[in-house]
Amino acid sequence: MKVLSLTLFLFISILSHSQEKTVALRYNATQAARYAKEQHMAGTATRGGGGTLALPFFDDFSKYSLSTTDPLVPINDQRWSDNNAFINCTFPISPLTIGVATLDGMQANGQPYVWNENNIVQECDVLTSLPIDLSNNVPLDTLRLLFHYQNEGLGDASESYDTLYLDFYTPINGGNWFNVWKIAGGNPTANFEQQFIEILDDIYFNSQFKFRFRNYGRPGGSVDHWHLDYIILADGIEPATFQFDEVAFEYCNNTLLESGYTAMPWTHFLTNADGFMANDITLYQRNLGGIENVTSRVEVLQGATNLFTSAQDPNTTQGQGEYTRTLSMQNYVFDDPSALTETFFDVRATFNQTDAHLSNDTMMFTQNFSNYYAYDDGSAESGYGLNTSGGRVAVRYDCVTPDTLLGVMMHWLPFIFNNSDETFLLRVYDVDGNIPGAELNAEDFQFYTPNYSYDGYNSYYYYEFSTPLPLDGPYFIGWIQQSDSVVYIGNDENTNMNPTKLYYKYNAFSNWAASSVPGSIMLRPVFKNNMPDWVGTNDIPQLQFAAYPNPANEQITLSMPPDYKMYQVQIVDIAGRTIHSEQFTNTGSIGISIAHLSDGVYFIKMTSAIDNRTHSIRIIKHQP
Repeated sequence: MKVLSLTLFLFISILSHSQEKTVALRYNATQAARYAKEQHMAGTATRGGGGTLALPFFDDFSKYSLSTTDPLVPINDQRWSDNNAFINCTFPISPLTIGVATLDGMQANGQPYVWNENNIVQECDVLTSLPIDLSNNVPLDTLRLLFHYQNEGLGDASESYDTLYLDFYTPINGGNWFNVWKIAGGNPTANFEQQFIEILDDIYFNSQFKFRFRNYGRPGGSVDHWHLDYIILADGIEPATFQFDEVAFEYCNNTLLESGYTAMPWTHFLTNADGFMANDITLYQRNLGGIENVTSRVEVLQGATNLFTSAQDPNTTQGQGEYTRTLSMQNYVFDDPSALTETFFDVRATFNQTDAHLSNDTMMFTQNFSNYYAYDDGSAESGYGLNTSGGRVAVRYDCVTPDTLLGVMMHWLPFIFNNSDETFLLRVYDVDGNIPGAELNAEDFQFYTPNYSYDGYNSYYYYEFSTPLPLDGPYFIGWIQQSDSVVYIGNDENTNMNPTKLYYKYNAFSNWAASSVPGSIMLRPVFKNNMPDWVGTNDIPQLQFAAYPNPANEQITLSMPPDYKMYQVQIVDIAGRTIHSEQFTNTGSIGISIAHLSDGVYFIKMTSAIDNRTHSIRIIKHQP
């Protein structure tokens, strides 16, 4: 089965044994929006705008170029008529320039094309160019399409029965697509492979020519990854003599903070601003051409205001190679006198090139200071989870000033199976040496469920503690799962805090162990941070209902304001097993028989079928 090929068995390669598990996935909506925002200032684009394009066609995905109505993306940057590919700078290994287009089994909204299906292959992502005017060309021209592709990268390798296709379109005879190139999966490519496709057939020499890439693979989410980079359609491209004139950024940076943080509450940062600031920044660049003299610099911006510019750093780079450059931040410290609780800064790196494409000579990211801590950069290249009932996961953070922990943001991953009916408990632990110690919220028996919410730009889901928890100093935060189904949380492979911060145990009786999975899981603790009326990301109001009598023996009645909508009610035992489940229309109350239950503590979980709001309360079955 395909899922097995996506799983990393870190201890014993037998599924029946307890283990940490990872799986490839994609984090689409947030990363695409962030990429669009942060790269839109990177140079000037031409020949775009939703109409017919003129030659030469070029896209290296150093900026967001898919079809969109987002005002942050200039219409002249758009090169493609659809938006199911994923424009990102986090999935590839050694891309030609910053940014690639990734094709897999995920829709643009971050949901799989097909839920709960593990044994089919179908067309998934399609990347279709806008019409290109070839009416002035003839078959005697040396008109070629040049592109580069990589299978897997930091994602999941395609299987032998998966395929990447390239098709050409002609409007003749009502319009037809013809396949002109394809490659089967099964062989991950360590580097980006180069392809030249010559256009010879006169049916394509018109004003409405188009080309498209499409992948056939599993439609169950972030699987079977193909990455495309540096695409050119132009006359006069000769494979034997083609040379690049390009020095570019290769990867995105994500933070100017120390201690592994990519984000932290603003009031916490101010307690030791000098100590939390990085002394320097390392830039990742690539020279595709000959020897060049490159001068790099870094700026910190707020809007149009320049707060800092590093010293110029001239350096000669050898041709056709990857290189890094480390620039001093000259003791700069983020400062915003007007900000009381939150602020942000844009960090922009540039160099002085006069090569063919200026947009890839800029790299940008945003340093956020709100009310949460994060180790991850907002992108998930893989997923992390356990496969044991009662399994516990905890990640260490430091609350650097006394504050109140309100809840946690988590990025749950839609991979193959919809596990939104699974349950878990949130847990906060004291620190015992280097491992989790005593539970600080042991009396909290509020059950939560994974939420695959990808509406808008926020794909984290906020879970609020029923009782806020005062903290000061180091602590661990995580969850206890209630079944042996693996529910994957996002794992960012461009940062690497798991080996020193992430711990797990298979059940209540096993020992805590340090994780051996690289990356940083996408779990972000949220603090009060002096914010008077903060509402969390995707924070849906909790359902409110009462249960009486409690304790009860024969029957318990659930009471809530009537709305005549559909709900699901479940009775869950202390081990997390669902004892009873039914759906009902809310007319104000419902009676549920508990006569068949043994004496003990249970939880009643109520979920709205309309908007997925949920709430649970504890009941006691007692025989008088």
